[in-house]
Amino acid sequence: MKEVKRLIAFNRNEQYNIEEYVERYKYERELDGIAKSTLQIDVTKLKVFLRYCNLTLKRKPENLTKLDFGKFFMYLSNERKIAKNTEIRYYNLLVMFYKVMKFDNFEEFETECKERKRFKKFDKKHYDYVTTQDMDLIFQKLYNKNNYTQDRDAVLLRTLWDTGCRVSEILNSRLKDYDSKNGVIVITKSKNYTERRVILANDTKEALNYIITKNRNKNDNDYLFQKLNGEQINRNAIYRVFNACVKELKAEGKLAKNRRIVLHSIRHGCCVNLLTKGVNLDEVSRYMGHNRVETTMIYAHNRERTNESLNNIKNIL
Repeated sequence: MKEVKRLIAFNRNEQYNIEEYVERYKYERELDGIAKSTLQIDVTKLKVFLRYCNLTLKRKPENLTKLDFGKFFMYLSNERKIAKNTEIRYYNLLVMFYKVMKFDNFEEFETECKERKRFKKFDKKHYDYVTTQDMDLIFQKLYNKNNYTQDRDAVLLRTLWDTGCRVSEILNSRLKDYDSKNGVIVITKSKNYTERRVILANDTKEALNYIITKNRNKNDNDYLFQKLNGEQINRNAIYRVFNACVKELKAEGKLAKNRRIVLHSIRHGCCVNLLTKGVNLDEVSRYMGHNRVETTMIYAHNRERTNESLNNIKNIL
């Protein structure tokens, strides 16, 4: 009945300024403390949705029907040809958009999607953690005294290895967050919104201190790691650098080709390395910024099960 009423009341020439919706959404999400990089990605997707509403459906978001939402996702699939995982991200974005905007017309579509499991997440692919030896190979690939950006990227990866931080946490860190004397970084922009302290090995600290002297911008609020123009480094650029190193090392036979190594493998590797060296589970959990110690236990148990299974099979062979 609600949908019928909307169809009757709808004005086909309805036009609006999408920026008004975008700015309101940004304001609400900034209050929620969402990371700037995540918000930028969400806004890009939101504009795709709002333009479709404005230009194709010619309706305001609060006046869309269940049928309209279906048309939008068909458009994403058939015309934009997006991947299923990206489609899920669009769905999750709209769930949040309609929630913060306090529009109720998405509820029927959302309920139906849940019942029919339309946007159910795929099982996550597992990837391997890296070891100290793996990281040494990667560092050797990057270090080049005549190339500042390669040196900077190598130090950034060493920082990720020492701290076990998420890449966004380090890229969002400012000069004021870093104690150059003791090599301590205060992580303020964390995934779970809690502040924690991480520390660098002495050689990493010295390398980072050198990189900072080459930064274009040196005020407290400037980024710890910077592009040549002083701006924040793009996360995708670091992904590309890391993936290129891994690809080369596999081609050279220095890394096994069947290992699935991604940038987040550094964080997992740091966790496993600390546990292997006997650091207390609770300490590792706090250091990594895990909400629950059970998350940290996964790394410990996976390592133990993998080693035990391989040893058992080897004894049988």
